[in-house]
Order: sequence, then C-alpha cells, then structure tokens
Amino acid sequence: RQQALLSFLLKRVTGIIANSRGTKEAFERAGFSAVLAAPNAVDLTQFSVPLLTDRKMFGLPLGRIAMYVGHLYGWKGVDTVIAAARMASQTDLFFVFVGGTEEDVARYRAETKEMPNVLFLGHRIRQDIPQLMAHASVLLLPNVPVSQESVAYTSPLKLFEYMASGIPIVASNLPSLREVLHEQNSILVQPANPKALLEGIMIALRPEAQARSLRAKEEVKQYTWDERAKKILHFMNMYVRNHR
Repeated sequence: RQQALLSFLLKRVTGIIANSRGTKEAFERAGFSAVLAAPNAVDLTQFSVPLLTDRKMFGLPLGRIAMYVGHLYGWKGVDTVIAAARMASQTDLFFVFVGGTEEDVARYRAETKEMPNVLFLGHRIRQDIPQLMAHASVLLLPNVPVSQESVAYTSPLKLFEYMASGIPIVASNLPSLREVLHEQNSILVQPANPKALLEGIMIALRPEAQARSLRAKEEVKQYTWDERAKKILHFMNMYVRNHR
C-alpha cells in the first residue's frame, strides 16, 4: 500500500531531488527519469571559528582520539568501533562517541564501563561539534551494510562535516560513502570488521595521512549548502522550461 501511494504521488511531480546517486538510481529503476542526485552538504563557516584548546571544557581526554559523531543506531557501526576499542586496549588511543539519545548513551556506557579507553559524551550543542572534531586525531564513519539505506541511499551530514574539519577520516567502503569519499581523501576499510577498522585508524594516525585530510578539506568546498542549492535551482529551471 505504501509503495502504491508513493508511486501515485510521484507520478504527479515534474522532478525529484534525491540525496544520493543510489537513491536516484532507485527512482530511475522505478520509471522516473527527471531525478537529480544532490548529496547533503555543510556550512563551512562553522569550521572557520578559532579553536578552543582546553580539552577539559569539552570533557575530552588527553592523548590521541578516534572520534565518532552522530546517532548510536546499530547500522551506524557503533558496535564495530567498540570491538576495535577492545583490540586497542593496550594503546594510548581513546575512542570517543559524541551524540545519541539518553537511552542509547546509557546502554552503551553500561556495556563499556570496564573499558577505560571508551568515552560516551552524549548529546552536545551544535556549536560544539566543530570544536570537538578539531580535537580528534581520527574521525570515524563505520556504517555497516545491514540495509539498502546504509549501502546505497544514505548521505550522512557528518561526512561533509568530517571533511570540513581537516581531520583524517576512516570510513566503511560502501557505495553510499564512495559517492564522495575515495582513497585519496580518506581511508576506506571493510565494513563491520573491527580489525580492519583499527588498521585503518593506525594508517590515519601516520603523518602522511594528512595529505588525504587536506584533499578532503579542499574537495568539500563543492558540497556546501549554497552549491547544493545552485544545482537544485538549475535542475528546476531546466525542467520548468521543458514542461511549459
């Protein structure tokens, strides 16, 4: 019934804006030709503020930090990160999670209470996110392929924020993420594989990984909200003219 309703509604629109190529291709397979893939984006001005160097004010530990920002849903790969943290228990690396509902944060804190190298900060205000990212050594995007949303349809806002931060990114090698990421702007690893994730983190900690993060910071300039709006307006104008 839902599919029939969606089809009914979409057949009455001129064009469709999708947030990923995977979503665009799904609409095209369903028979819709006027579809634009316009990934999500970032406000770069949020990442041009001066860095507050006192980690204590953000509740961050001293030392190297592998940071995940976002919800703690299963398909986001949180369990993979925790498993990698267990493998890294004898290193100086901390695993910090920012975000999540109160219930999810409480559950994961209880699960990792015997792991001193894991810290769940919980929800933080929007203005703090660029500051928190700036204190990370590595930023993690460990989505797992449990659904088509994760594999092909998602366009994570944090992906573009990660790129804007200039911090090395370790991400799952999935089609949805490879629409933007590649081997020259990130470290891509096998999804749902804690060992591969930890190996990717260690690569990201090497000095030469900075070249990838600098490339990501440059490439994200094409993924601002202004650039996205320009693409959408151009698409709309093209189809308005063609359907007069």
